[in-house]
Amino acid sequence: MTKINYQALIEENYANNFSENSLPQNFSVGIYNGKQKFFSSYTIANKKISHNKYISKNSLFRVASITKTFIAAAILQLRDLGRLTLDDPLLVHMPDFTVASSTSGTLEKVTIKRMLTHYSGLSTEHKFNSWETKKFITKNELIDSLSEIDIVAQQDVQWKYSNLAYCLLGILIEKISQMPLEKYLKDEILEPLGLKNTFFYLSENDKKNLISGNKFSFELNKLIREDFIEMHSMIGAGGLISCTEDILNWILFQLSSDGFESGKILDPDSLFEMHMPIYISDNWNHAQAYAWRVHKNNNNNLYIHGGGIYGYSSNAVFSKRYNCGVVILSDLWPNNFPNDFSISLINTLTENLNNNITDKLNCKNKKNNLENITGTYFAEPGLYVDINYVNDEFWLQNNDNYNKYKMHAPSKLSFLEDGKKHFIVLSGRAKGEVINISYEKDIPFFILGGFKYRKL
Repeated sequence: MTKINYQALIEENYANNFSENSLPQNFSVGIYNGKQKFFSSYTIANKKISHNKYISKNSLFRVASITKTFIAAAILQLRDLGRLTLDDPLLVHMPDFTVASSTSGTLEKVTIKRMLTHYSGLSTEHKFNSWETKKFITKNELIDSLSEIDIVAQQDVQWKYSNLAYCLLGILIEKISQMPLEKYLKDEILEPLGLKNTFFYLSENDKKNLISGNKFSFELNKLIREDFIEMHSMIGAGGLISCTEDILNWILFQLSSDGFESGKILDPDSLFEMHMPIYISDNWNHAQAYAWRVHKNNNNNLYIHGGGIYGYSSNAVFSKRYNCGVVILSDLWPNNFPNDFSISLINTLTENLNNNITDKLNCKNKKNNLENITGTYFAEPGLYVDINYVNDEFWLQNNDNYNKYKMHAPSKLSFLEDGKKHFIVLSGRAKGEVINISYEKDIPFFILGGFKYRKL
């Protein structure tokens, strides 16, 4: 693999695409390329960037809605322990939950799964919370006002981003675990993964490491300091404070890379489920998984979550196909720079990786047996396919027996030599494509059409 100069990649990408944008004063970058991590921080002055030696990979920023990805993992943990099911209506666990009005759905359809995916129909905010006045009710006040909630979107049909849903999920975690949310995440997720600089609340010592947030004053035509606003009941939706190193390591956990195995805090199948798009757009450019948004980009699925809160904006994005990720944390909000720049960087990164999918495990000792290859595979966008062996021939077909694809193995020796099974698709829409069977934790998978198919 060609060695990449990440400092040059960042600076060139910035100069070519972002020098005229609305920009933060400072931002921190973390990049993972499948083998190595790279960190750097920058100051922007006169629309030019320069290295900032005073901001490190451990400097603290508010990461806002990236918090939701941690909440989703915690919910799956509790599901795996049998404490809830994703199809549970919220009112099963919170009987006082009612709605003040409903134009598009029913209370019983406000399920945990729909809340995780922003298809519950709940409003974006609780009516007693106000971003304009910077007033947010406490968790107890939210619990006492469960009857003041509105269903405003058609459930299962209309995507409606809901901070309120994740506020309620945070309270649900507390109710089921009998722990404050901050303690549950610390004990069950942050400490097991070694994320030592991620908090809901800062000690006096940690406050010294918090980068000051900014907003743009149109009246003064310059950036000014933004006050630190306590989010109270909003912490489940966007209360975390973290650093570039920890959020990049959170991405490594999502990829199960570089020692961050999923089994440390979550069953591998549950992590796989967390990334499966549940709701997919008609043209399959965008989809919604649990917390993570999924964007299809040149046959490469990008998993994305950003965050914006008073003084701070951020974005985390990763590619499972290329086993890489990018994090950007910045000191300005509103600001689209972290989202746009991180996606631009990961697109450039995957191009530099030259379509080489990182093979993390040594598969040389895998046995060449049909039982290991044949069976049903599941793809990230929600597709089931079968690989069957009939009359000395392999076939790839949809699980409903629709549209068969004949497959051919060029040679058995190729499997024995490099630990992979090579197939050429001889007919159908994928005619001419090559399928390479690889392994993750002894489970076969392959990439076809930009989708990762994993054996069930």
